[in-house]
Amino acid sequence: METATVVKSVVSLIAVGTKIIQNEGSLLPLMAHTANSDIDLFEALMFLQGEYLRFNNRFENYMLNMYKEDPSKFLSTSSSDICDTILSNINVGKDSTFAFYYDGVGSTTTTIRTFIPPTPQFMGVLKVHKPEKTVYLTAASKQVPYNIRHTGEITKSYRVINGVDKMDDVIYELENRIYNSIDNTFKDEDYQPELDSSDLFPTPYYRDTEYSAEERDELLLRGYINFIATNGIDSTTHNYDQQNWMTWNYSGTYYTVNGVITDFPARGSWRAIYTDQFGTYRPATHPWEMFGFGVRPTWWNQEYEPTEVQVGTNEDDILYVYEALVVNESGELVPSGLWDVNGVKGDASTGTILYGDRKGQHDKYKRFGTQPFVITKTGEYSTNGKEICTVDYIQPDVLGLVKGTIKERSAQWSYGDMGDNEFTYMNNAMFSYDVMMQIYRAKPAQFCNYFWDTLNDTLKL
Repeated sequence: METATVVKSVVSLIAVGTKIIQNEGSLLPLMAHTANSDIDLFEALMFLQGEYLRFNNRFENYMLNMYKEDPSKFLSTSSSDICDTILSNINVGKDSTFAFYYDGVGSTTTTIRTFIPPTPQFMGVLKVHKPEKTVYLTAASKQVPYNIRHTGEITKSYRVINGVDKMDDVIYELENRIYNSIDNTFKDEDYQPELDSSDLFPTPYYRDTEYSAEERDELLLRGYINFIATNGIDSTTHNYDQQNWMTWNYSGTYYTVNGVITDFPARGSWRAIYTDQFGTYRPATHPWEMFGFGVRPTWWNQEYEPTEVQVGTNEDDILYVYEALVVNESGELVPSGLWDVNGVKGDASTGTILYGDRKGQHDKYKRFGTQPFVITKTGEYSTNGKEICTVDYIQPDVLGLVKGTIKERSAQWSYGDMGDNEFTYMNNAMFSYDVMMQIYRAKPAQFCNYFWDTLNDTLKL
């Protein structure tokens, strides 16, 4: 071969690259989705999101109309029968040619075909949560009952909205049907999706991640814009009350780690600050979420004994919280092991999981270690004679979660602050799908590989 030919061949090779790159995941599944509009993954996820939101709206509107047309009949009918009636009527005329005929979401022996679109939790892409009914939570500026859905999102209890407890029973029935239809693999307390937000985005205690906090918000921005545009919401609305620290904007302060101020800017709302420092805005009632659990582990209450608190006048207005000190069999106060006590670090501080597949210490689950709430007696009593108490979270700067002068307390919310309307979005039926798409945008090739078939199964018609 002549020298000129050899040189020309080498130059040609250099022009098309000089390295063979081995990717973490094969690009073939991603290429298949992007090259064929019939199986475009992003379009499919958007379709699922829209249809699930539509289903939720239709279900609840039909329920409200049933009650409006005949309140006494509604209240005397079982929640299971009401659920069957709603599903039957909103699906009239649908057959095997309609989407979701075969998916099995919420199927029971009485209602086999529900046509409920699969959620990210049903598909094993995000962690599932155990549905809960009329749980007292502090999500805004006061503690009221909420329903917790299988997606982890909360909706205000109908007991609060219109006083019809039966509607909460119906929602709980629906959510349990969906939860029960989810494959046991995904309901296992140790189940972790192959791609998880905790591996991608930072916390004040764990910053060795591929994406920054700003990039985390950017990857989710499209969903939020869609939500506020669709609902005509002003995203900056701030119902500020100087006397209520839960309405303050903490922008301009910085997070602390082990008592030392960092260069990690705090987000605006108390909910965002708690989420960043504890991994959840509800560490008093759902502390297992600090360790990446969607459902409470079976061993949890044995290790961290819950405290029963009467929070309302009704006998069943009970809340279970997890304190730093608990009473042992001898009647003595002893550390629970969850929170720091007298300089001894608890499992929250060290990110330690005691049992299961993830047993051990994890840097990404290290949290602020001080118990973040107090229980206060009110001097009032419930119908069964128990003293009513309040469970109050501690102000972020008082607790030591942040440091710096709070100069912007009355400022309007910015995107990422987890202000009131942004928090509403995060508890909308759309949100789980947006989180799924956020992970897809962050890791498209890996997403398509890991979640191509989460059960390694094929559809059997």
